[in-house]
Amino acid sequence: MPQIKLRNAPLYVGMVGDARVKLRNAPMYVAVQSPPVVEFRSVRAYALTQPANTTQLRNVRMYALVQMAPLTYLAKAGAVALLEAINKEHSKTLTAEQVYFENPQPLAGDDHFNSQITMKPHAVFPYSGQMVFRYNRFVIADFFAGKDTSTLPAGSQTTIHGRLAAINSTFGCSLSTTDVVNAPVAANTTGLTLTIATTSILFVPGSKMFIGQSLPADDLSVKAPVTDLGGFDAEG
Repeated sequence: MPQIKLRNAPLYVGMVGDARVKLRNAPMYVAVQSPPVVEFRSVRAYALTQPANTTQLRNVRMYALVQMAPLTYLAKAGAVALLEAINKEHSKTLTAEQVYFENPQPLAGDDHFNSQITMKPHAVFPYSGQMVFRYNRFVIADFFAGKDTSTLPAGSQTTIHGRLAAINSTFGCSLSTTDVVNAPVAANTTGLTLTIATTSILFVPGSKMFIGQSLPADDLSVKAPVTDLGGFDAEG
């Protein structure tokens, strides 16, 4: 075979190019596994907390502010003292000749007062109608607090009402027959009990105050306190 000598021989190779694809809208789908659903029916949780400090009380002392009884007020006759208090409260100058008080009444269900009383005008006073006042009555022992009541004032009266004048003079009070329940008093008694009546303006009904010394239980006057024997009265 004859030889051919090439000094310049350009070489061309034909190659097929990759086909180009132009996408304008290409939805894509991805398969994802959903996480498992867990249902709790009962959950118990525990937490560490610091307990509150425990305090142990062995001795407790308490103090209360208590309003003292107005002794100057309680030393006066009930109607006089109450009318003075009303005049002072309302800046009036009412007198006993112009107004009077009905019997006081206990007042239940009130947090501030235990009594109420009605004031009315006398016929000569040119006013009509009435006024109802609420106020506090005090136990009879409040007035005698701090006083020496170990000795019964001297007297020969045979009733408590008869002994009131001596008691008022000795202790500086103004008790009347409307303040104290009447009862017989033995001639040689050394002590008696004042029991407040429902008609008392200043003192709580039923409150009591013993004045003097108690008699022995076997003393004859305790057995027979009434010395007025009606069966021995002379006939007509």
